Parts: sequence; structure tokens; C-alpha cells
Amino acid sequence: MPRSKRQPPVDERLLMSLNMTDFGPIADASVDLKPLTVFIGPNNSGKSYAALALRAALVATWRVTPDRMAEPPALGFLKAIARALNTCTEDGEVALPEEAVRAQTTRLLQRYAGTLGQNLERDLLCPAGELVRGGRTSLRFAVGMGSQALELATDQGGLGVAAWNGPSPGVKVRIPTKAGRHQMSGNVEGDDVILSLGSEFGVLRDAMANEAADEAMRLLPGSFFGEVGQRRCVYLPAGRTGIVQAHRALAASYILRAPYAGLEDPVAPRLPGGFADFIGLLLEMSSREGYLVDDARQLESDMIGGHILLDASRPYPEIMYEFDGGRIPLSQASSAVSELAPLFLYMAHQAMPWDVLICEEPEAHLHPQNQRNVARLLVRLVRRGVHVVITTHSEFLLEQLSHFVQLGGPLASERQKRYAYSEDDYLQADEVSVRLFKKKRTGGYGAKSIAVTQEEGIPQDEFLSISEEMYEETLKIERELAGGR
Repeated sequence: MPRSKRQPPVDERLLMSLNMTDFGPIADASVDLKPLTVFIGPNNSGKSYAALALRAALVATWRVTPDRMAEPPALGFLKAIARALNTCTEDGEVALPEEAVRAQTTRLLQRYAGTLGQNLERDLLCPAGELVRGGRTSLRFAVGMGSQALELATDQGGLGVAAWNGPSPGVKVRIPTKAGRHQMSGNVEGDDVILSLGSEFGVLRDAMANEAADEAMRLLPGSFFGEVGQRRCVYLPAGRTGIVQAHRALAASYILRAPYAGLEDPVAPRLPGGFADFIGLLLEMSSREGYLVDDARQLESDMIGGHILLDASRPYPEIMYEFDGGRIPLSQASSAVSELAPLFLYMAHQAMPWDVLICEEPEAHLHPQNQRNVARLLVRLVRRGVHVVITTHSEFLLEQLSHFVQLGGPLASERQKRYAYSEDDYLQADEVSVRLFKKKRTGGYGAKSIAVTQEEGIPQDEFLSISEEMYEETLKIERELAGGR
């Protein structure tokens, strides 16, 4: 049995939205992140841009926390903390002035905006200002996290905060009677940061101001970003097969060049951030089994008739394909096995509850039956608490996901048994967000929200229209051939 069957309740789902305006090929697109978020549409319509923007926004919340970015508090904030410490009495509570907290939070948000812009530059290898859609002067993002809404826009200095709408976090100092003599702790209650201090500080109160300010700064991102800031984002780029095959050689070439840094002009091309992080994921992979290893092993057997393993007996752990009682290096396996290997390795060794996994074109190089099986794998991740974002061109994958939505309706268990699915093979309609990227009449691309219902699943209109065109063309060709006989 799988080692974890925990299904995240509704109130533990990630509450995040992202609106993009004049970003690359995207004229205007809005995305609401759900346990399963699917981007469909033609090539070059902005699906990958949207996926990378989501990645940049998520990673920025994680990187902007003070324990990852050393930054002193604003002077006004530090003085407000010191005054609160000196005026608070035992069993009392003192709230910092709103303007001091808002000034510190604004600094935090400006840091977030700059970090998001750096993430985009790292992933797309150009400054955020160069990603503005042709003919426009600025790109804009609106990031929603819980009750907070943050608007960002490019200017001459990069990406900055244009507007901030939402409740301002509060910071309060308390001195409970039962607190230890010199003990200090902090926590988040609703939108407020609470600093609880010992009751016998005496002359130490002024000296504690810096420590208290550091603790408040550590907690402020949590009060503003909520659980979004606690989510790890894992990105599996398109073209994974080539990266998996060559990642050791790429890493070795960069390591060999490292001693010459600063001594000569660099000659190695820059790697997109998503590719570099994916290589890092592979290099740091350990043979330690994660909480989804049993799910991974079951799905591996069904999809590739074997298992993806890390051979730790070698100087550098090598990815191996085990089947029919033998093992071969992944370089000797089929493209389908190589394409699926990162997903299986992530499940078996890397997956953590509440991850956000962004996977581009999970159906690449796969037979239609395995495209259906990939849908089952994605659903299994959702059932285990991982938020999944995919881009896809596969009607087989989308239709199978639609079936899983329909299996989640009334009498689900009976349907699952009838069609030989397990109790974990289902989706609720409100767990799925589908965006269709299409050309706008006014130029650029937009993202249309596709309604998902428990009864009808995910509409297939986009792929059906192409099938109808092909069918009509087939009839014309057949008629022409028949008339020429």
C-alpha cells in the first residue's frame, strides 16, 4: 500500500492567482492555481511563458525570506520595535504603528518584485524589460495570494511594485506571565506577527530590539504570502530526455571551467535557470526513498515494465533502468523510458507534501496508452497533496484527465471498480483549472478558462475542431480518388 494516502482538505489548497499583461506573446492571461492546472493551446501561444511566470512568482516568495536574503530592518521599524519593548507591561500587548509596519512590508514587497524579475531573467536569459510584448512599453503582473493582491510592472530599474491591495500585516509585542525570563518567540496569528517576550528583560530590552526585529522580519513574509511562501516549486522542462542523458557531462564541463573564473572571458553559454535547476535536481538525487516510492514503483511497472533506480555503488550515482532481471544505463533505454525517468525519480526520491510540480509536455515521446497512464500518474500526485501544473498538446492525456473528473462524481467507487481503477484514480471538478491559450483579435494571446464539471469532465473542443478539419479533408481526398478511377 502507498505510504501516504493523505488527501489535502480544501482549506489546505494553495490559494494563488496570476494575471499577466503584455508578457512575451501573452497580451492578457489570468491563471488560478488549483491542485491540477492545465495549459493547452497551439505552439508559441504563451503556455511555457505562463508556466515560467508561475515558477518565478512561487520561487520568489521562497527566496525573499530574510533567512535566505540578509537585509537589515528599516530604521523606523527597528525604533518602533524598541519603543514597543520598553512600553509593554507584563500580560500586556503593544501594537507597532501601522506606518512603520507598512514601510517594512513595502521593502519586503519591493524585494519580492526584484527577485521575481531576476527569476524571469534567469529562466529566459534576458532582463524583464526585454520581455515586454512588441509595441508595448511595460509588462504587468498581478499576483494574488490569499487576501493579498500585488501588482508589479517593469520600469527602467526592472520589475517593481505598482500597487498593493490587501490588509496590512500587524506586528504586536506581548509579555505573557508564563514566558521564560529571557525567552523570546514569534508566531503568525491571522494577518498579525506576534512577538512574545520574557517578563524580566530589564535593561536588556534595548539590546533585544535587533533580535526582535529579526524575528518579526522572518515572520512577516508568512503573514503576507501565507502558505505560498512555504511551497517548494519543482520544474521539469521540455526536452528532459536530452538533459537527463547529458547532465553529467554538462556539469563536468562547468566544473572544469570554474578554476578559470575571472582569469579569462567565459566561453560557456548560459543555461536557462529551469534547465540548471533540473540538472541540480538530478545531481543532488539520493537513493533515499521518499514518501511516494510505492506509488512510483507501481506506476513504473504498469508503464515501462521495470523500474528506474539510482545505482549508488558507482563513484557518481548513475540512473539505471531495471527490467527482466537485468539493468542497463538510462542512455541505452528507449526515449519513452528516458522521458518518464525524471517523473519516477521525483516521485520515488524527491517529492514532498505540498510541492508545486510544473511539468512541460509530460506526454512527449509516449505511445497513446502511456499518455493515458501519465494522466493517472498526475492524478496520483494530486491525491498525495502535490499541486501539479502541466502544458500539453495531447488529446489522449486531456481526455483521460476528463475521465478521472467524471470518476470523481456520485457513485465514484462503483465506477472505479467497474472500469478497473483504484480508489485514488479520480479528480473533483473544483480541483482542476484548464486554460486555453488562443490568439486575440487585438493581437497577442489570451487564456480562456475552460469550464470543468463533474458530469462532463473537461471539454475537448480545441482538439475536436482539428479532428473535424482532418476528417473533412480525408473525405475530400477519398472522393477525389474515387472520382478519378
